[in-house]
Amino acid sequence: MSSSLSVVKSTEYSSKEYIKFEDVKDITPEEYFKNSAFAISTFKDKYLVEEFNEKNPAEVFWRVVKYVASVEETKEAREYWARRWFHEIWTGQWMPAGSILQGSANPNKVSLANCTTIGFAEDSLESIFATAYQVAKVAAYRQGLGVHFDLRPKNMRVNNSSKISEGNTHWMKYINQIGNVVGQKGRIPAMLYSINDWNPDLLDFITIKSDQKTIDNANISVHFSDKFMKTLIDDGMWKMRYESQTGEILETEEKASIIFEKFVNNNWSYAEPGAQFIDIAKKYSNSDYLDDDRWKIKSTNACSEQYLEYLKNQSSGLCMLSSTNYMYLYRTFGKNIETAKYYLRTSIAPSMVRFVDNVITKEIDDKRYPIKEQLNSLKALRRIGIGVTNLDGYLIYNNIGYDTNEGVETIYQLTDSFNLGLYETSISLGREKGNFGAFNQELYEQSPFIKQMKKRHRLNFETMRNVCVGSIAPTGSLSLMFPDLVSYGIEPIMGMYYWKRSRTSGSYEWSFVVPAFVREILKTQGIDVDMESDSISDPDGSRGEKIAAIIDKHFPKNKFKPAHMIDPFAKVKLMARLTKECVDSSISVTYNLPENISKETIKNLYIEAWRQGVKSIAIYRDKSRTGIVEFESPRIANKRYEEKQEQQAEVLLKYSKRPESLITDVHHITVKGEKWIAFVGINDGKPYEIFAGKQDEISLPTKYKKGITHKDKKNYFFIAGEEDDQIKVNISKSFKNDEHSALTRQASLNMRHGIPLVYIIDQLDKSHGTIVDYSKVLMRVLKNYLTDDDVKGQVKCKDCGSKNIQYVEKCFVCGDCGSSKCG
Repeated sequence: MSSSLSVVKSTEYSSKEYIKFEDVKDITPEEYFKNSAFAISTFKDKYLVEEFNEKNPAEVFWRVVKYVASVEETKEAREYWARRWFHEIWTGQWMPAGSILQGSANPNKVSLANCTTIGFAEDSLESIFATAYQVAKVAAYRQGLGVHFDLRPKNMRVNNSSKISEGNTHWMKYINQIGNVVGQKGRIPAMLYSINDWNPDLLDFITIKSDQKTIDNANISVHFSDKFMKTLIDDGMWKMRYESQTGEILETEEKASIIFEKFVNNNWSYAEPGAQFIDIAKKYSNSDYLDDDRWKIKSTNACSEQYLEYLKNQSSGLCMLSSTNYMYLYRTFGKNIETAKYYLRTSIAPSMVRFVDNVITKEIDDKRYPIKEQLNSLKALRRIGIGVTNLDGYLIYNNIGYDTNEGVETIYQLTDSFNLGLYETSISLGREKGNFGAFNQELYEQSPFIKQMKKRHRLNFETMRNVCVGSIAPTGSLSLMFPDLVSYGIEPIMGMYYWKRSRTSGSYEWSFVVPAFVREILKTQGIDVDMESDSISDPDGSRGEKIAAIIDKHFPKNKFKPAHMIDPFAKVKLMARLTKECVDSSISVTYNLPENISKETIKNLYIEAWRQGVKSIAIYRDKSRTGIVEFESPRIANKRYEEKQEQQAEVLLKYSKRPESLITDVHHITVKGEKWIAFVGINDGKPYEIFAGKQDEISLPTKYKKGITHKDKKNYFFIAGEEDDQIKVNISKSFKNDEHSALTRQASLNMRHGIPLVYIIDQLDKSHGTIVDYSKVLMRVLKNYLTDDDVKGQVKCKDCGSKNIQYVEKCFVCGDCGSSKCG
């Protein structure tokens, strides 16, 4: 260990005078938070413990530090650390995360951990409901969570009365509802759902949040493997395969580019899904090198700042979080970055590591963990996540641009020094209090992250108290506890002003935010926007709109870049460097992009993030949905959201009510020597639904060309002929190929919702694998219904690129160059 570090040990006590609880205990939330309505309401709603009759910030902070310091062995150590931590928290040097603030000494069942990850022990009904119980339990204990889905996909056989599986997305909807009924004081738990790129439900998963209502309590993210990304780059085919516990296999295949295009399109439209590059995360995961499946990461928590482990009845990773406030560094040291780096390393890091490690001990001793698997992880790994907030505030006040060379280097230097202090302290605590349970020096040092720490900083890992120490969280509520709040986590500042939406006590509330530095600059021009703090409550946006108009008129342009104007590729490069060298768990960061960004840019940004070695990436295109942050007032944002919902509803309702009976055309065709039959239901003169199968699967003479299809509950009956010559066939029970049925259901769904027929045919044309012959059957049948109007403006000439295409006698004919392609 470097000799330049001086770590305060439990046997060494400073005589330094700290701010005392008794001197500040009567300072009200209004005084401490400088009348910030949002901070005050968040503090009162989330962190006051009613059983202790708490009213003021000092009472909460003093309760927390006394509780956490009680772990220390001697009375002198307990008093020293309680006083020191109280002083540091009160003066805004760092802040424990919300679960620690609420859970410490709380007589109720509240965990001190902010986040966990769980999964399914196996693919069975018993396991699904056991997992659902775990979701409810950890949510009730105040933990946010990630849920990784690897259940059998849709249309796969199940051995009960259901017969056919509804797939992963079906169970996601069920798990989603748990968040609405379980929680602390109306607090709906933060959740994230993930799925592997090889699961045949992948395409359904990608679009599950398109209506922004079906899954309203969770973010979603795809586990993209290195193999998939390489297949994408090579423009190859991607195989999705699932083998059930009974040995049944469901396998589908699609071009990787088509899958990724769908992923990008949905992200562009709705800001989800995000991507987790799971192989990169595992490569840099310290716990994955301990040669034990129990400690290998499974997925992330709800906000992706932690990759955590999960194994049936063995482990369930969780993490205690806290963050340091970089604005304190500016207030104390100004532009002296070397002094700031030294203070981070030698004072803040040692204090915070000891504090959060003690929190783990309290979680264990007081049995605050909700499920037994978490106890195993706590003892074995003692994983902590210490991060930063207000980083861009520090840069702004030092007149440094976030994505400039100076900004990138400053962020790296500060984070690297802080991380070094975290590791030095954990090594020291390992000597003092013992290593984490699963520690094995030889295995631990195989981690690429640990290797570079040894090489760059010459650290000796004979001891280590915590398997991981660093994690940069979004710090939403935590950052509000700092009166000098400018920016959140490692994110760039959002803008000169914005409206922030947050969920408190189960409902959304809007506040209008103007950072202090904006108000200060305006005051130098003699302009006062009449805000005594950074944020004010603004339910309908009327207060903020008036202030925004003043700022738009008077604030100097180009003073700084808001988040959506930051160069996203520079940000990717920075995050990759931090991930490999300075933050051993992960970084929760959103890549905010302007409204007019192209889908191609989003695609390239995801690919570049993987190439650079970023563990996960979430992209938010401005106005793609009603977000956490809006640059338009709630009145406009809510109206925009409602209009989008109405537009989607119109599409969904367009052909939604099926008549009891439909006129139906019958098509008998041959493909590659095999005879097929297809039924096309007609509604308002257009194809509405299609059923198809092999001729020998249904008993219908070829003389029948037209009839009606009658729907009776779940069955569809084709009826043709008159009186004695009438025939009735159950279509639903005649065609039994599940793969075929899935494709016809999708085609019928698209027709009912008004999707242009030419697009449906184009997608069928891209089918691969065992479904290709059946796809050709559907294509050939549906092309009979194409009209010139269907084609106009929808098809490009492959020779000259013109959209002046006519459909004549089943031929696409270009009106500009004369090229033709017959159907």
